Amino acid sequence: MTHRNGLDSLPRPEDSVLVLIDHQPYQLANLNSHEPQMVVNNATALAPADYVESMRLEAGRRLAEDTSIPLKKIATDIGFNDDVAFRRSFARRFGTSPAAYRKSFGS
Repeated sequence: MTHRNGLDSLPRPEDSVLVLIDHQPYQLANLNSHEPQMVVNNATALAPADYVESMRLEAGRRLAEDTSIPLKKIATDIGFNDDVAFRRSFARRFGTSPAAYRKSFGS
């Protein structure tokens, strides 16, 4: 599977539960200002920060598998500050480094 820029298959922001928090006034959703975290927790069973990291890692996994984009660029494109943080989080989540994961697909 090839992607023009590698990012066209990622989840769109408008498909995310975080849209409720980021793009809609709390009043429109009938929420008090302290309730958005509960919305994310209930929808995903994760804390908001864990949900965001999970989405980033899944995007990074797919890009490592399906594209030849350098892993350092993938790390920053998906929102990690640097490739070291990406590698650590990836290894913790998937039990292998992004490079080893990519290599297993022959990319």
